[in-house]
Amino acid sequence: MLRLIGLVPTLLLAFTLISPASAQGISNDDCSTATPISGLGQWFWNNAQAVSSGFDGGNPTVCALASGGMPPINDVFFQWTALASGPRQFELCANFFDSTMNVHLGGDCSAVCIEGNDYGSCGPLGISRIAIQVTAGQQYLVQLGEWGIEPFTNDFVLDVTAPAPGDVVVDEIEYACSPSNPNASGGGATLGAKLPPWSTADLVNLNPTGGLDGSFGMLLVAPTSTGPIPMLSYSQGLLCLGPPIGKYGPAIAAALQKPELNSFGSFNEEGYVPINVPILFQGFDVPRDLPYPGPPQQIQTGDSWSFQFWYRDRDANGAPASNLSEMAVISFL
Repeated sequence: MLRLIGLVPTLLLAFTLISPASAQGISNDDCSTATPISGLGQWFWNNAQAVSSGFDGGNPTVCALASGGMPPINDVFFQWTALASGPRQFELCANFFDSTMNVHLGGDCSAVCIEGNDYGSCGPLGISRIAIQVTAGQQYLVQLGEWGIEPFTNDFVLDVTAPAPGDVVVDEIEYACSPSNPNASGGGATLGAKLPPWSTADLVNLNPTGGLDGSFGMLLVAPTSTGPIPMLSYSQGLLCLGPPIGKYGPAIAAALQKPELNSFGSFNEEGYVPINVPILFQGFDVPRDLPYPGPPQQIQTGDSWSFQFWYRDRDANGAPASNLSEMAVISFL
């Protein structure tokens, strides 16, 4: 999992000044004493006196692995009640430590893990986010803490939001054709994903890692297959996308006069950097527009699209070849 750290203390201060609920002490240190909250808003807390609960919602494969490979430590709990049905996004902005967040179905220690997320401390690259469909009146246990090897304790803000009318947001990200075929370095390429805020035009950031340093490539997309996944040998890789396959490349970006559709770039030691973004940022921000010729096409609510990353490789003799990453299957609300 890509672990990114960005520190934005001023942003945290802005959040805490307008948070609708705050408290002293650590009364919500356990799943049985979660602090009741509901609806949309921001809630401030401090976990300086928290101890590690070890709670994983009965499904460590989903929550512990998604939140950095282990349950959060120094964690606290909120019992959040949905006041209306629909998609909701939970954001965790933490100051100075690597935060993790799990959301469980149910309001107490019998709650079952739905999803976990771990992306580092608060900042444009690091906010932990989970987007799920909720049901009015249902309680959800929100578990907030820090990644399991870091002893820091500090302030954080839980932010619960709903999309604006017409917004399309990520519902679920699954993987197939994983692990991918090994490349000349001996390993395979992965395709990490992280969510941007709903307030941006981009739907998801896809960051391929594990390619050859300096090799170039681009992102591919296709409608998610409703039948068996096609697994076709393609040079050194395995192509798991079915037709029609779109290429986020320079040709379609020029033809449609949409430079944001160009994912072409190259690998470095940290990951993948498209040529049209600052070197500090990794991966490709997927827009709503799709890279197909003809009438404009966009990702719509209820869609499912599959993504793979094509990149240049070398065969056993050192000759130029191609390879592909694992496939990310993304459904949208």
